[in-house]
Formats: sequence, structure tokens, C-alpha cells
Amino acid sequence: MALPSATISFPSTSLQTCHDHLKPSHRVIALLGAGLSAPSGLSTFRGVGSDGLWQNHDPAQLATRQAFANDPDLLWNFYQARRRQALDAKPNKAHVAIAKLAESLGKGRCTVLTMNIDGLSQRAGHSKDQRLHGSLFDLKCFNRDCDYIEKDNFDPNIIQSPATALPRCPKCSSLLRPNIVWFGENLPSVTVAEADSFIEQAEQIDLMLVIGTTAQVWPASGYVDSAIDKGARVAMVNIDRGDLVPGGGELGLTHKVWFFVGDAARIVPEMLKPVVGDAIIIMVEVKKYHLPPTSLIPNSPQPLLHYPGLLSNKETLNAAKVHDLYTANGWETKWIFRYGPTQDSHYHSQAHECMTVLSGTARIRFGVADTSSDLEESTHGDGKEPGGVEIDAKAGDVFVIPAGTAHKTFDTTKGSEFALLTPGGGHQIVPRKEGQSVRDTLANIELNGFTMMGAYPMGGGDWDFAVGGENKGEYEKVWGVPKPGKDPILGSAEEGLVGMWTSTPTSRQSKL
Repeated sequence: MALPSATISFPSTSLQTCHDHLKPSHRVIALLGAGLSAPSGLSTFRGVGSDGLWQNHDPAQLATRQAFANDPDLLWNFYQARRRQALDAKPNKAHVAIAKLAESLGKGRCTVLTMNIDGLSQRAGHSKDQRLHGSLFDLKCFNRDCDYIEKDNFDPNIIQSPATALPRCPKCSSLLRPNIVWFGENLPSVTVAEADSFIEQAEQIDLMLVIGTTAQVWPASGYVDSAIDKGARVAMVNIDRGDLVPGGGELGLTHKVWFFVGDAARIVPEMLKPVVGDAIIIMVEVKKYHLPPTSLIPNSPQPLLHYPGLLSNKETLNAAKVHDLYTANGWETKWIFRYGPTQDSHYHSQAHECMTVLSGTARIRFGVADTSSDLEESTHGDGKEPGGVEIDAKAGDVFVIPAGTAHKTFDTTKGSEFALLTPGGGHQIVPRKEGQSVRDTLANIELNGFTMMGAYPMGGGDWDFAVGGENKGEYEKVWGVPKPGKDPILGSAEEGLVGMWTSTPTSRQSKL
């Protein structure tokens, strides 16, 4: 399958010859560095402290065990800032393309080694990436004699100052620390063993992708050398050609290297297109809102999720097809409402909710209770709690609302009057005719004004209408509503609640 080397000058910038080599490739390794996440708005390691609160701190000096022992409050504030930055970022097209490559090649034929700790590869759908440097969202006990590890803690407010409020190990009460590799520490043994096994057991490796890193430092350089020893050609993508060492450096450019200079989010999807196709160009935009509890509203520690325009395509934006998505992902359609000019702010204490906008426009306020019974005063005046967030909603938008999070819809499409458009009282859809399915009933509903379609996890609690204050003193009961197995629209994809929500929050995680 090797290309005739005499026809190519290396290092090459030929996308076509790279495509020709990729198409028949059966065994691929991808090594990922910070340059992959830069298009998502995350600084490279050396750039973390270049602005804002951390401009006077060298990140390297904040990445040692001794530094944590000396000032755990300082380090936890630093890493909380990095966790929040990573949570606010979203996977870019390169992340998605690499995940699609691994999926397309199949089990055991592609391994992804990431040096990034931001979790973006995981959220792009690559749950099996090998994290050489750990993850910002995994925690472990600082006490070396304790084996406690907590995975996938996505709480953006994990710490509170002063240091007495830092997270502590539930087993031994020592401080918890990020489960990442600091200077002077070993790489995770299981991850290294799995990466070594992939290389050692291969008769041949066809392609080594090096994306967002120069791979000049061990162990990165070691993996590249090992792949080359197994016959791999190397395709590099980096923002700056100047990062290459003159004469080839550790990689040795005589080993047939493609080198593409520029934005990984632009180049990688094009480079991998013969295998992953064009589907990766369609990206899911996910907006997250972490709403603190108020004196009247529990507001879950799980973030409110908003997918702007996700279903705006005419082929997907009809009630029957949205119902199909809900059902396939274990959610039950309960109602379609046409909303009037405003309503009371409310939350559901026993169930998570998904609302999909089918038609019209409106504004939705999340996170605060009404404090006046006068609807005009609570909508446009001072008759509401301070805080919260207001979002303009339009057809195709999807909202995934955790139990306990208040919401109020107002300023709807002009002339829109409140009505329940589905038969069954709003808690269950009853087919209009004998022998007709719920889907048939939904397909025949005429939509006008501002309409939304609501669903709730199958087997979960029914929705109630709490306006504020009903759950004082028992917020944790509301927060304890179990996390659904799938997102109502995105299913098992990491972009949705599967990756964005934690397991049922603990009381410590719930302190916002």
C-alpha cells in the first residue's frame, strides 16, 4: 500500500497525496497537543498565564506537587479558572473529525493519545482517548497512601475561598487535587501500557497523526519514533512551521512527513475527509448556564443547556420527528403548548424537562422567581428576584432544563394566545382517534404563534408547577433527581447532557 516515494518531496504539503495514503490505512495513531484546542479559545500551556489574574504567575511553577503543598488555595483557584475556561469552550471541527476517524476505522485500529487535559476530545465523542496527562475534571486524593479517585466532576464552582472550603477526600479527609500529571510525576501507567500495547502488537502502523504539538519532547517523540519504526508515515498539523527543528529534528523529515501549517480546526477535517466525509462540518452549538440557587428557587447544580437552532432545518422541525427523537432517547412527549404574552415563573421539582421551540419567537427567563402576582410587574418591572439569565428563543431551539431550574416565557410572537394543542391535559398525550398513535396525533397539529413541545425522561417523576418557596430546606432532594441515560435530542453524544451533566450531584458539589 506504500506510495512510490520517488514521486513525493518530503516534507510535503500535498493534501492529495496525504488523502491517497489515508484511504487504505488500517492502523492509525493520533498524538494531540494544545494546538488542537487553541481554535476552541483555550490557551496553550505557556499562554495560560499571559493575561488576566494569572499574568504574574508562571504556569510551570503551578504544576508541581510541592507548589500545591505550599499553597493549595492558590493552585485550586488557578485550576478552577482553567476548568471554567474548558467548560465554556466547545470541541472544534478537528476534535470531531478525529473522533469520527476512530469511529470509522473501528475498534482496535486507531488509538488517540492526547496530552490535553481540557476534556474536549471526550466531549467531541471520543470516549476512548488515552489521556497521557490526565484530566482537569478528574480528582484524586493528595495523600499518596489513599487511592480515592473521582471521575468527570464538571462542577464549575468546585472550590470556595478560603482554603478551608477546598474539596476534601471522602475517604481520608485529605485535600483533593486535579488528577493531572504535574512536573516530576509519572504518566498514568494504564494509559502508557495501552498505548505501548497498540504499537507493539501491530505488524505495521500506516499513519501517525501529530496535531497541535511539535512532538519534540519525550514521551511524545518516543511514540512518533516507535510508529515510524513500524512503517508509519507522519502527518503533522501545527500553527507555526517555525516549530520544526532545522534539518528535521527528532522526527527526521526524511521519514516521509506531511506538514500542514495553520488552524487545526480548518485543516484536520479536510485532511481526514476521505474517511470521515463532510458530516463533521455540522457542529452542535451548546450553551451552558450555571444558575445558583436563590431563596425561592433550587436551581440545579447541573447546567441549563441551550442548543440554538439545532432543529431549525425544515426536515427536522416538525412535531412528529421531534417526538421520534425524544422517544428514541428515552424521553416521553407530554405536551405542545402555544404560549401567551407571559406566564408565571415556575420550576419542576421532580423531573428534568426538554422544551423544543416549534414555531415563533419569545424570550425566556431562567433562574429566578416572580415576587409579584402582577404579571406585568413580574415580567417587565421589578417584581422578580435579582439575577437569572434571559434568552431569546426561536424556532429550532432546544432547551434541556434540569429539575429545580425556574423558567418563564414572555414577549411571545405578537397575537399568540395560550392554548394546549395536544389532547390529554398536558401530562400525557391521548390520540385523537381510535387506532391512531401519538405520533399520528402530533403530525396533524397545526402550529401558529409561539409553540414549544415538552418531554420528560421515561420512568421519571411527573412535572409539577412550583412557583417558588415550595422546597425551602430540601433543595438537595430536588437536586437529587437522577441524571437521564441519554440527552433527549443528542442521545449518547458527549456534547449533550451525557457529557455536560455529572451523575447525581453530591451535597458538596451542589454548593454554588
